[in-house]
Amino acid sequence: MSVSEAKDIIWMILYSTNKLHVLANLMVTIKFGFDEALPILLPCEIHPFFLTHSVLTQHQIASEHYSSGSSSRFDPSLTYGCVKKCPVSLFVPHYVLCDRLRLTFRAFFKQSVPQSPLEHYRIRQVNIIYFVEDDTITVMEPEVANSGLQQRRLVRRNRIPKTTPGDFWHWKDFNIGIDVTVYGVVYHIVDCDSFTREYLHSQGIVMNDPEEIPPDPYTSLTQLKIKPHSHETKVADDKFKRFLEYDGKVLRFFAVYEDPDSKGRELRPHIIYYYLADDTVEVQDYYRKNNGRDPFPLLLRKMKLPKDWKALSVDFPSVAMEVLERKATSYYTAKDFLVGEIIFILGRRFLIYDADEFTRKYFKEILNITQKDAIDVSKKMPPPLVAPVPPYFGFGSPEDSLQSSLTVTTLKPPKKNVVQYVVNIGKHLRYEAVMDWVHPEDKDRKFMFSYSLSDCSITITEIPQHNSGFVQRTYLRSTRIPKPGTNWDDPQYYSPDDFAIGKFTTLIQWADALNQ
Repeated sequence: MSVSEAKDIIWMILYSTNKLHVLANLMVTIKFGFDEALPILLPCEIHPFFLTHSVLTQHQIASEHYSSGSSSRFDPSLTYGCVKKCPVSLFVPHYVLCDRLRLTFRAFFKQSVPQSPLEHYRIRQVNIIYFVEDDTITVMEPEVANSGLQQRRLVRRNRIPKTTPGDFWHWKDFNIGIDVTVYGVVYHIVDCDSFTREYLHSQGIVMNDPEEIPPDPYTSLTQLKIKPHSHETKVADDKFKRFLEYDGKVLRFFAVYEDPDSKGRELRPHIIYYYLADDTVEVQDYYRKNNGRDPFPLLLRKMKLPKDWKALSVDFPSVAMEVLERKATSYYTAKDFLVGEIIFILGRRFLIYDADEFTRKYFKEILNITQKDAIDVSKKMPPPLVAPVPPYFGFGSPEDSLQSSLTVTTLKPPKKNVVQYVVNIGKHLRYEAVMDWVHPEDKDRKFMFSYSLSDCSITITEIPQHNSGFVQRTYLRSTRIPKPGTNWDDPQYYSPDDFAIGKFTTLIQWADALNQ
């Protein structure tokens, strides 16, 4: 039997079995003792006889099938794959979709207390929890210490009926500000958590504004009786470490104290030293020369300065004259000394108006505090009263009269220019002059006046002439002559610049007045 006859017999057997409706096909090669392979397109469900024979790969079967020039139909699902169908969504039951979905509302209810003189009712806070998966409700009360009430769960989880028979509470019925009746107890809802607010808002329910829970009278009364216990933990102060770190470092402040006992309430300057090694304070009086006070070394010795020297402990003896450091309650620290602030040092009021450069740097770098600028505390004193100079009364020189008015007890001669006197002693300027005569007999008279450079005095002597009728004599003794037109109280005297050849100088008029 030839190969073509074998093909026809096999296809007749396959068509007679009516198995061509199967979706997937396999290419198998059945060997019947022929020399060449027989490619045949067979369905998936074939007789076991064919399955017992050797099966080649799909690629080998397809290549063998097309090489033989078979006219059988080709299944496109082998090349492009099966048609994908849209997946059908799975059904999710309600209890799975809303599993662990809870809505929490804050509420309170009033519990009457009929037989108590301290209270008539009590406010109890609760949480109403609604389970969306099965529409059940439970009421929980937070635990309060020492309340004496049975708390925790007040209503077990179940569906809560309304006052109307057959109707139950649903999450759509809840909102802030409404009253919920649960088995005869009226709960007033005041707030809800953020998840509940967002969930109800997504379902189209507009939530009201939160409300405040009224205070419980009995709880408010008991809180007033309970005093809070405060404990202050003391920080260990290593004195040796502070000594090694801050030894020799002192903060210096400048302060003034208004002395109430002085006339005009004098501002007395002081220097405040703060020692960082042991937090002690020392106050020193700032001594200035000619201030009318005796120099005093210290106003306050080095000690820890108490803030309130009157606030002493109960065991402080009343007969003691000094406040010991261990008896005071609180002390001044470095942060209390600020420029512009007022501190009380054992009852005295001091105003800090300045600090040195090291103190300002320490406050800025260590304490992170910037000190203010220096304050001007100097009082603007009125100008001193100047006694008027008495007028010149004609006795002696104007300088002598002025010197007698300056002192009363001890009369001293007026001061002279000693340097001018020593340098120019014995030096004179001599001039020959004639008189600006009025009478004819004075026409030929000649004079010589001498100007002393040491004391600015002038001496006039008449030069003798033969048969003139005038004898030689001193016309004016050594005298300082002021210039004409000057004030007697502050005269301006002649100087060498006022004398020149051919210049008229009025001397005798003033000289006569001085000699009188």
